[in-house]
Amino acid sequence: MFQKLLKQNKPSWIFPSSKGLQLESVNNAAIETFKSNPLSSLAREICQNSLDAVDDLNQPVIVSFDAFNLPSNEFPNINEFKSIFKDARHTWQNRNGQVIEFIDRAEKTLNTSAIPILKISDYNTKGLEGAERRDIGTPWSTLIKEKGSSNKSDTSGGSFGIGKAAPFACSDLRTLFYSTCIYENKERYHIGVSNVMSFEKQDQSVTQGVGFYSLGEFTESIQGDLEFIKHPRTEKGTDIYIAAFNKQVGWQEAIIESILVNFFITIWKQKLIVKVGNQEINSDSLGTYINKLPDQGIFGDTKDYYELLTSNETVMIPIKQDDYGKEFGYDDDEAILYLLKKKPANRRILMTRSTGMRLFEQKNISSSIYFTGILMIEGKHMNVDFKKMENPAHDDWSPERYIEDPRKAKRMLSQLKRYNKEKVIELFQEKVTDEMDAVGISDFLPDTNMTNAIGSVEKKETMNKKIEKVKIKKQTKSKKTSVTQIETTTDDFETIETEPDVMIGNIIDGDTGGGKNTETDGSPGEGTDEVGQGGGTFDVEPDDNGEEHQIPTPHKKNLVHPKHKIISTNATTGEYALMIKSDRGIKNPIIEVFIIGEQSDATVEIKDVEMNNEKQLFTKNRFQCNAIEKNTLTKINIAVDFDKLVRIGVKVYESKK
Repeated sequence: MFQKLLKQNKPSWIFPSSKGLQLESVNNAAIETFKSNPLSSLAREICQNSLDAVDDLNQPVIVSFDAFNLPSNEFPNINEFKSIFKDARHTWQNRNGQVIEFIDRAEKTLNTSAIPILKISDYNTKGLEGAERRDIGTPWSTLIKEKGSSNKSDTSGGSFGIGKAAPFACSDLRTLFYSTCIYENKERYHIGVSNVMSFEKQDQSVTQGVGFYSLGEFTESIQGDLEFIKHPRTEKGTDIYIAAFNKQVGWQEAIIESILVNFFITIWKQKLIVKVGNQEINSDSLGTYINKLPDQGIFGDTKDYYELLTSNETVMIPIKQDDYGKEFGYDDDEAILYLLKKKPANRRILMTRSTGMRLFEQKNISSSIYFTGILMIEGKHMNVDFKKMENPAHDDWSPERYIEDPRKAKRMLSQLKRYNKEKVIELFQEKVTDEMDAVGISDFLPDTNMTNAIGSVEKKETMNKKIEKVKIKKQTKSKKTSVTQIETTTDDFETIETEPDVMIGNIIDGDTGGGKNTETDGSPGEGTDEVGQGGGTFDVEPDDNGEEHQIPTPHKKNLVHPKHKIISTNATTGEYALMIKSDRGIKNPIIEVFIIGEQSDATVEIKDVEMNNEKQLFTKNRFQCNAIEKNTLTKINIAVDFDKLVRIGVKVYESKK
């Protein structure tokens, strides 16, 4: 009894145990989440947590990263800690090879003369309040004693509680030491956490997988400083020591890159300063560090965004509730959209919330406008709503996560993205001139001196106005088909420049089907390809007078998917230019034309079709033309019986006739 009481008054390694507990192996799901990119994840999660704990909002949070070697004999109760792995080996030997490999690595580390440590410190933070008591829900309890919980504010960066596992992924011992200074009297507390595996004790009880260097059976915090701390903290904040730091090669560069990519906005706003070894990244040095980044990939995008923040040409748009958000109770200026027209540019808008941490990018905004943008959500109401949509990785917003009303959340997100897209087009779309270069068609045509399948292209596209034949047709009611939504772009067509008053169809990728396709984005649409009353063969169908049409009815099994784009050349006369490029030849293609509606598609009758200055046969809403050659851009002029500006869609079928 005396020995037990004595142990409770002295720090020791304690793994709570009980009989009948489930054995935990070394495969911790939360830790595994961060193993693919541990240093980048570490920097992102640490800085996010420190920003959420800011003390003085008028001063920046400071986060520092420093590495050093700790003599093994200074590791807290190292012999007791070694005995844990001996017990674990006895439990798992010949039962789990992965656990034994981990134990081998841990014992090898503990038997060296020095153990590498990464120290992470933050300043101008509140410290881990609640360290002096056992209350659930305090910052201390949430970080150290609770699993999968978070007590952060509605506007904070994190909320799932798994980010605290990131440091463990950087430790060969899966062991951390926390030391915090709280309150005005600068009280200091510390504890060790070892996130390893369960093992059986001599009394046949089973431990949990997490143990603590702490006081007593309640694993309470230890007042004072860790024994190996040479310079005690004198201001509020928290220190984290990663024992057996396993990423010693290139760690400074990796952490700096992560900081620049994820927190350049926060640093630019003077809300964060990061020190990595002897290097300091602040608002003054930020540009120097960003300029050193490579030009490719996410680093190139970061350079684009930083140029936007520092350019005199940047347009800043505070979002007014009448334009977006009134329906959801948002006030004026709860978000600010920054846009910069530049070339080259990534054509994306980076989405961020109050902390300024990088979340994700809105893409597929325009294939013809060179720009870059940042949306910063600053207001409390928007932050609360969009935080509820955020996934644990903090790199996406999903309306399904908004438990109270997912349908409302879907409107919030879709309307915000639509606002962003419309602002880009409104500000940067080229204006229509009296004579235009066929709405940019020449941008992607070969030299006019070259001969190709398209033939010559005049500066102003018109249809042949000469009347070849007059045929009176009975007016029929448009047949409704299911709605087709198109939201994809293709790099081959990105050079097409369009005018704001010229209606175009988006570039359709080869994988996109027709009918009930509801989401393309480069992937095959779901649903069916509804093409009318075809009987499975290329039969002809009679017209209203019993005469046979010249164009056979196609069958959906012959539907093909070349890349194509439709451009309005004269809406009042129903004239459109269809551009097609296929990665394989298409014999005797039959092409159906229809109007894309908001709720449903509608058939539209063709008045005229011309390809390579030759008239093509057509019947009602379909026509047949010459073969489309492989990898050759083919241009077809179409006139339809509709004198309003509409969105035209097509379906292409291969024919043997």
